Parts: sequence; C-alpha cells; structure tokens
Amino acid sequence: MRRAPLDDQAEKRLQAYLDDLGEILRDKRQRASFALYATELLAELERKSMAPIAARLCGDPTTINAMHHKLIHFLGTRAWQDAPIRRTAAGYAVSAMETREAIGSWIIDDTGFLKCGKQSPGVQRQYTGSAGK
Repeated sequence: MRRAPLDDQAEKRLQAYLDDLGEILRDKRQRASFALYATELLAELERKSMAPIAARLCGDPTTINAMHHKLIHFLGTRAWQDAPIRRTAAGYAVSAMETREAIGSWIIDDTGFLKCGKQSPGVQRQYTGSAGK
C-alpha cells in the first residue's frame, strides 16, 4: 500500500527537520547528501541499500554510478559525528510525542526487519523476535 504524498504542512515540517539536522554537518555537500539519503530512507522502497536508493534518485541511468559513489562517500568515508544527529532526531521524536500527552513510561521493543535475499552486504544473520528465529 502506497502512502499519500505529503501535504504542504508536512512537507514544511520535514524540510525544517532536515535543515536542523543538516546544520550539524560541516559543509553543504554533506548536507545535500544527508538530505537525499534521509529522504530516501523515508520513501517506500523495498530495499534501502545504496544501489536502489541511487537508482531512485537518478532519472538518467548514466548518472546512477556517480550518485552511488556520492552516497557511499557520504556514509563511509566523510568524517561526521552521528551522536549529535541522533540526539537532535530523538529530541524531535520526544517533542512530537509530548504534544499529544506527557510521556509516562517507555516500552522497548526488539522487533526487527527480516533480511531480504541472501546477499545483503554488511548484514549478518541475527535473532529477530518477529520471525522467531
């Protein structure tokens, strides 16, 4: 089932969120790569590894390889701190939850996502409660 596109208000909230997270990064190239990557993680892709994300971002098949390398460079070789990004993202989540009601307790769920396929680089087999194995 496909989600409806974002309305104008949701689009503005997402942009403000990405802008705030982007401010933590050092330069505009990192911000641009981060925004592309984060937006695609929120998209409805079956596989959210670099190759399908790069393919979805590029309308022209001749530029997919360059986009793939750009994303790999951002995630794997550029120096950036994930702790401030996680802290800011957590702040947004807590703030959004608290607008509905005060947080009285936390429930931690170990639900995981099943591995798709047999050749997922960087993913090793592990227990997941959702599969019972």
